[in-house]
Amino acid sequence: MASDRSLWLGWLGFRPQFLQVLNGPRWFLFFICSYFFTQSIVVNGVYSVSITTIETRFGYTSLMTGVLTSSYDIAALLFTPFVSYLGATRKKPLICGTGMFIMGLGFFIFTLPHFFSGKYAFGELSMSYRSTTLLGMDFHEDIHCIDGSRSHPGYYALFITGMFTIGAGASPLWNLGTSYMDENVKAKAVSMYIGFYACAGVIGAGIGFVLGGVFLSMYVDLGTQTSLTPEDEGWVGAWWLGFVICTGFCCFWSLWLVAFPKEFPKTEELRSQEKKLKNVRNCKQLTADVGYAKLRDLPKATKVIVLRVPFTAITLGITIESFLVAAMTAFMPKVIQQQFRFSASFTSLLMGGVVIPAALGGTFIGSYVCKKLQLGLLGAAKMCYIVSTASLIMCCLMFLYCDSIPLAGVTAEYADTRYERGGVNILSLLCNAECDCSLVEYNPVCSAGVTYYSACHAGCSLANYTSKIFSNCSCVTDAASVTAGSCPSGCGYVKPLLFLFVYFLVIFSTFFSSTPGTVVTLRGVPDDQRAYALGLQACVVRLLGSIPGPVVLGSLLDATCSLWHHGCKGEGNCLEYNNKSLMLVILVMSVVCKLVTTLSYFTA
Repeated sequence: MASDRSLWLGWLGFRPQFLQVLNGPRWFLFFICSYFFTQSIVVNGVYSVSITTIETRFGYTSLMTGVLTSSYDIAALLFTPFVSYLGATRKKPLICGTGMFIMGLGFFIFTLPHFFSGKYAFGELSMSYRSTTLLGMDFHEDIHCIDGSRSHPGYYALFITGMFTIGAGASPLWNLGTSYMDENVKAKAVSMYIGFYACAGVIGAGIGFVLGGVFLSMYVDLGTQTSLTPEDEGWVGAWWLGFVICTGFCCFWSLWLVAFPKEFPKTEELRSQEKKLKNVRNCKQLTADVGYAKLRDLPKATKVIVLRVPFTAITLGITIESFLVAAMTAFMPKVIQQQFRFSASFTSLLMGGVVIPAALGGTFIGSYVCKKLQLGLLGAAKMCYIVSTASLIMCCLMFLYCDSIPLAGVTAEYADTRYERGGVNILSLLCNAECDCSLVEYNPVCSAGVTYYSACHAGCSLANYTSKIFSNCSCVTDAASVTAGSCPSGCGYVKPLLFLFVYFLVIFSTFFSSTPGTVVTLRGVPDDQRAYALGLQACVVRLLGSIPGPVVLGSLLDATCSLWHHGCKGEGNCLEYNNKSLMLVILVMSVVCKLVTTLSYFTA
């Protein structure tokens, strides 16, 4: 062990000998992976599958949740350049550990709207109102607007603040963690370390999907009895629980990260060996040090990096890829839930089953191929191009959709038009006028393949709440009965399975090129500017990729909405989408992004 105690693992003056067994690259990889793992559980997993639930609980549109999602990357965009540039010459593990603690604080802030908003009250109005209406009673004057799913504007501000804090805390995660490993391990092993590091994030996202499914199957107010089930339209699961648990994880893991030294005791010896064995086959001229280490040299360092064609081209490709990945990560669970009529909890588990093996396999195999073939700058760039071309072809196969359910008064006419001419976008007719259904929540019922907004809108006057069958319905042909819940989509299992298989291949190919892309970035810039290059790349990727991605897709999804919720405070979240338009949006965005990415990788 080196005599310089500043290179020992520990906290301040407490650096005991028995802890030094952890003072090495492999143990740092373990703890930095815990950082990425915890971040990905929440941001890429639990939060992603909870977006629809948060929209339902607080009445947000897809555009609002898209902005909320992007606030994470906005924070990272603001902090990453300075964190990466200043961290290049400072103690990187200390900065990473501090960032992880701040990220945990953001998790906690994000849960505050749940604790401040009180108990969820969906169905409180509709049940009492339906009881009077269905029994033919007429004392509506005692009914007030109880909009349990709406929220105070301050809750949205708390959500934004929490996500912004999470993004700030995660800003050192990739660039400083990766560059620290690159500086402290052998060059031929860097790709495997990066691969394991990336896999930690992928596994975290997968675990987050699974945990999200479990949490969403639990009622949002733990310990509260409710007649709702996870299959009901008004069900809201415990979306906040994963955030609380991971807050504790962040506090624990951050203590270990800050304990690591600026470099390991054997790093100087390794650095000398690497200089002697340096491979000049691909980029001898490209990787010469430029000596920019002070803040005033930032513009010069930026110019040197940006003028490198491989760096600029690979950054453009990664940026467009990030645009697509951020958008799909945020809204693909929602799209699948809408298309195939799956519950939120089942969709979460399904996404975990698809994303985990695809992303994990793609990342690991991509890293292994890089190491096995010992790919340098040119070889890694070629691999990115080949894989992206294959991914583009697979994206063209994603246009698989199920027909939208016929919704009376919205996308289809009422079945019984004896009283007046029916039509679309007309929920109230003479057949249900006496029911006065204006305050009834969306609680769909089904009859003969047609879905009605609620039993009230179907004109039903009799109900059996035990069997959830409503009868004597004046808006239904021959006054037939209706059953609770939307009508089955009739899509079967073939289309969902084909879509998930194609989506699996797209994810696999996308993550396959992640490690080669990082190799191109590291090998295409001067050695002493690697950390800053990663930070600058992360800045561009967020500004032009992951920040606008969810916002753009969210606004496009809102444009395909066929039925909006109208509560006490006006328009809220979307209740039903046009399935064909929904998938057309996904197809066009995927193909365009993959095409630009492929051309960029070809240029690199």
